[in-house]
Amino acid sequence: MQCQVCGAMRPTAKISFAGIIGMIVAYRYFYIKGAMCKSCLHKKFVEYTLPTVGLGWLGLMSLMATPFLVAYNVVRYGIGLVQLRESRTTRPAFQHPSQFQPAAVAAQGR
Repeated sequence: MQCQVCGAMRPTAKISFAGIIGMIVAYRYFYIKGAMCKSCLHKKFVEYTLPTVGLGWLGLMSLMATPFLVAYNVVRYGIGLVQLRESRTTRPAFQHPSQFQPAAVAAQGR
């Protein structure tokens, strides 16, 4: 499947991450959802979790939401890794076209 972040054709996991930044009387909430390859999964986990850990506690509403969002991201990251591991162990339902050999060609080669 194609990664929706980088566009590479790699095994992907459908996953979402959320983050929050507190600004004393307001907050900024950000969210991503999509099919991600392993490298993008790592990158987006860090990109959404570190600002939440570092700046999520600065406002009253974000102070209450920060522990839940960090836990949510950690759980979703783990689920994504499990999905990627499972997708590597299953075989695709199709063969690459170069592996097909028509019967006439096989008979001529003998």
